[in-house]
Amino acid sequence: MRQINTPKNLITTFMAVLCITIYSAALVYGAIRIAGNFQDRRNLTEIEFRDLEDLASSAGVLGFMDEPFIQTIEDAVLSSKTIEALIISGPNGEYPFERRQGTVINWVNDSPRFKSSFAMKPSDLRPLRIEGQRNVNIQALFGLIDYDFLLSSMKQTLLAVLGGLVLAFLTLLFSSLSGASAVPAVREQSKTDIPQSRRESGAETDGLIDFESLVGAETKGGTGKAEEKTPPPEETEEEPADHAAEESFEEDYEEKTPQGLYSPRGIGWEEYTRDRLAAEMHRCASFEQDLVYIMMEFRNSDSLDEDFFRQFAGAAVEFYNLRDLIFELGEWGISIIYPNIDLDQGFVKSEEFHNRILTRFAGAFRSENDLCIGISSRSGRLIDAERLIFEAREAMRRAMADPITHIIAFKSDLEKYRNFIASQSKQLP
Repeated sequence: MRQINTPKNLITTFMAVLCITIYSAALVYGAIRIAGNFQDRRNLTEIEFRDLEDLASSAGVLGFMDEPFIQTIEDAVLSSKTIEALIISGPNGEYPFERRQGTVINWVNDSPRFKSSFAMKPSDLRPLRIEGQRNVNIQALFGLIDYDFLLSSMKQTLLAVLGGLVLAFLTLLFSSLSGASAVPAVREQSKTDIPQSRRESGAETDGLIDFESLVGAETKGGTGKAEEKTPPPEETEEEPADHAAEESFEEDYEEKTPQGLYSPRGIGWEEYTRDRLAAEMHRCASFEQDLVYIMMEFRNSDSLDEDFFRQFAGAAVEFYNLRDLIFELGEWGISIIYPNIDLDQGFVKSEEFHNRILTRFAGAFRSENDLCIGISSRSGRLIDAERLIFEAREAMRRAMADPITHIIAFKSDLEKYRNFIASQSKQLP
């Protein structure tokens, strides 16, 4: 007897493929979510540690390791999402801080040490700038796994897999029940029951159904433009460039996902610039110090390559000695956060570095104006990082447009700035 090909068999095959697709999609989705959260958490550790450095430096003004200082650090550790423990070392010893006492710190020869774990990552030892104190350092231990998020992701993945299993079980149950009722009827059927016309034609079955599966995929994309904050007219001596001119300054640059503190080029990721600048400006404002922000870009980048840029970035690290405050800028540029110097000192240092680069890489430049530099400084103003970046960017854009001048600094008028702040305060209700 011939095997009858029925719609039931096709439905069973289709449901089996659907269940396998559900299993695979659930596992892949869960893995992507966990991996993405892991990377986001690594980035968050650096941001939280920088904020903690600033907080510890500010709290040190009240008295190093006094009760207000200790309470401030303990509250910061408890409110952090990634920091599990801290060790602050000073001239008189080392002081541990734990989120949960006795869980991640061991004592070795009366000195606190972090326990090793695959889910924990210790940070580099970094100095704290506290007036009146020397050799004060801080080190943190980060938890790289968000267990609440991990548990939630695993629950969602298991629910999707369970849904696929239930669907597969119902399909098998339906197939078994329908098969048990259909087989006896086929076996009891005799060729004598088939009409003569159909036996002669050989058409014993006429219930064939073809199934067609169409899969459509739609991708949605969007582009957005970040809004530039326009500075108040009282602060600037010249009108700011229009939005199109600002966009022309930035060259196309291949997007890379930041991994770790430094990029493969040996300096900070561009994505970290704004947050680090904001933290440094906050710290300098606390100690009434000045800060200079420098942008550098090449006028003609056609002859540049990756090997040259690595050497150029290395020369900047060697000259400024601030690896953690030097960042990528676009494809072939760098930006530098230089704390505790004023605009004039920043200009002199930039000119010195410019001359050193021209001497060291003389064959790579067509003229001495190929490397353009824009500078801005805090200058006693209470402004945000975005404003300082705008000023330096505008200065560098003008330097690139000027065929003679290769360094331009944005110099604010502090008196006009104070008058502007006063006028804004009067307008408040």
